[in-house]
Amino acid sequence: MDYQRGHHPNCRKSQYALACALFLAFTVFFVASPNVEAINFGKTTDGGTLASGDKRFAVGPYSPATSGTMTSYSFIAENNGAFTATQFQMALYSDSAGEPSALLDQSAEGTTDDDTRVTVSSTGSYAVVGGVDYHIAIVFSNVAVVYFNTDTVAGKEYHLKNGVGYSLPTTWTEDADATGIAPIYATYTEASSPKPISIIISFAESFLRRVVPFAFASQ
Repeated sequence: MDYQRGHHPNCRKSQYALACALFLAFTVFFVASPNVEAINFGKTTDGGTLASGDKRFAVGPYSPATSGTMTSYSFIAENNGAFTATQFQMALYSDSAGEPSALLDQSAEGTTDDDTRVTVSSTGSYAVVGGVDYHIAIVFSNVAVVYFNTDTVAGKEYHLKNGVGYSLPTTWTEDADATGIAPIYATYTEASSPKPISIIISFAESFLRRVVPFAFASQ
């Protein structure tokens, strides 16, 4: 019996077996791949009132919406006509009755830039917990040249820590409170979550339509 190329029963079985194997492999990869999202918490927008920075301060409390792993910190600098680049570090502190307390995580050293948002990477892999309060801190090597725009934010405070050293204290003991909140914030990678079943089904159908077109052909 003659068969057209590609239409021999054994050929069709081989094609179908290969398609199924590919479908299974791609589905396992697709489902197993993490559903990851970067999320910010803190003051992510520039303010409206120009301020000069204290050498060390923290803002908060802020709580992440979900749990995840810290990845970076950001600061929005402002040009006041006398900008000079200066080094800085940022950090995450625990909360104790609305005040910053213990050092939990810190960033690599960064350099402020003129009138722009500067981001520095976290040096650890601290796991933040959704709904838990934290404070975000920053310390500058030369505070005299640092400017930023602040806003008053309900329920948030500016926590000043005096001192001449360019360092992040292990335990934060504040020297003063203020209401002008500086634009600094933290970013974390949300913990992996399963992909919605609707997305998996859509992926499976699309894959089968492309790889096994005869499975959907009219009989």
